Amino acid sequence: MEFAMRRKVTGLISALCACALLSTGCATTGATVSGKGAAASTGTAAGQSKVNLVFWHSMGGNNAKALQTMINKFNSAHSGKISVKAVFQGNYDDALNKFKSAMVSKNGPDIMQSYELGTRYMIDCGFNDTVQNYAEKDNWDLKQIDTNIAAYYTVDGKLHSMPFNSSTPILYYNKDILKKAGIAEVPKTFEDIISLAPKLTKKDSAGKATQNALGMYVYGWFLDQSLNKMNLPSFDNGNGREKAPTSAVFDSNGGGAAFLDVYHRLLKSGAMPAYAMKNEDAQSAFANGKLAMYIDSTAGLTGMLKAINGKFELGTAYFPGINSQKSTGGVSVGGASLWMTKNSDEAVQKAKWEFIKFLVSPEEQAFWNTQTGYFPINVNAYNEQTFKDNVKKYPQFQVAIDQLHDSSAKSCGGLCAVYTQVRKIEETEMQKMLNEQESESDALKNMTSQINSALKDYNDANGQS
Repeated sequence: MEFAMRRKVTGLISALCACALLSTGCATTGATVSGKGAAASTGTAAGQSKVNLVFWHSMGGNNAKALQTMINKFNSAHSGKISVKAVFQGNYDDALNKFKSAMVSKNGPDIMQSYELGTRYMIDCGFNDTVQNYAEKDNWDLKQIDTNIAAYYTVDGKLHSMPFNSSTPILYYNKDILKKAGIAEVPKTFEDIISLAPKLTKKDSAGKATQNALGMYVYGWFLDQSLNKMNLPSFDNGNGREKAPTSAVFDSNGGGAAFLDVYHRLLKSGAMPAYAMKNEDAQSAFANGKLAMYIDSTAGLTGMLKAINGKFELGTAYFPGINSQKSTGGVSVGGASLWMTKNSDEAVQKAKWEFIKFLVSPEEQAFWNTQTGYFPINVNAYNEQTFKDNVKKYPQFQVAIDQLHDSSAKSCGGLCAVYTQVRKIEETEMQKMLNEQESESDALKNMTSQINSALKDYNDANGQS
């Protein structure tokens, strides 16, 4: 799954993120920064130039098959004019590493799929054109893009990249277990889950729990989303959206402490079993009826339904807030977007835009949604019969759409050029806390201290202090 793949963070990516612009440099505005591996023109029988585009992506399995189907359709429709070659670059972290190195040697892609954590770097590095410029030249209505999805990739009033595969976290629940426990209303907060846990817990004759209330693996994204639900930023400088952040603020605004407290109590109370700290174990346990609820991405809905295979009725609900007083905000999107690298050949840039425009068209986004579980980023896709049939077949997905639209652009989340490193720090300290190796207050202190140090190193290296 996307989120398991994303979490394979190494020390190398952390180091690269900390000095990204120092080591790669910034491209000169308007310069050709793509090279041998990127767009090239070849003559055709009619004397016109054919543009060959290289597209780097991180989609695997069924997602890769769906993407290639779309690419084949585009190539067929633009035969003799534009050809797109998709090249898998590994998980998101690996792909961003390769991108940084390749762009320096002018051997990078024409179009890059990069996860949301790379957004601040992709803007700052200077290697990419802003997609909004091409949309405006083409009179392409940007209002087609779902407002709450576009918000994440919009900085300084400009949509820098095109959202493509977007998702949010949701609560999956076993309707059969909740019904047997006499719980008519799905819990809306983590406090509710802790309170209801005794009704959702079963033990064998030896006193070992055979069923628990919740599975929520250790993932920094859940901390971020909890801050969004509390309407609290992760970083200073407008949550990193006004300019490069210089410090984390979730220690001083109370959000970090609130999340760590309730997360720790989920484990200590028995609401969440220790094995549920690992995603694969929590996911499997839920699919096999050992957990009443489970938190993960909306992108996993199709896979979860297949894993359950009719063993019980699956329900979906909004991502829980901390408590009723701290649940007034919304959620932000995860996933990835499409970036156009710079090229001084305008014909090449127009070809890139044509491809991106095709991928986010209503028809293609409806197809993409049914094949992958990602949101259709084009709101007109909701009118496509393909989409309507899919939601009718899987009504659980409507909850995810409702949650997205009940959120607002204000809950779009923060930006940070070393976000991969930030997530790794958060997850390491959360794991220590849950293993009783440090207190909640120490975990919070260590998180923010390390994050602030990483931000300082990056800003000093790139003249943004």
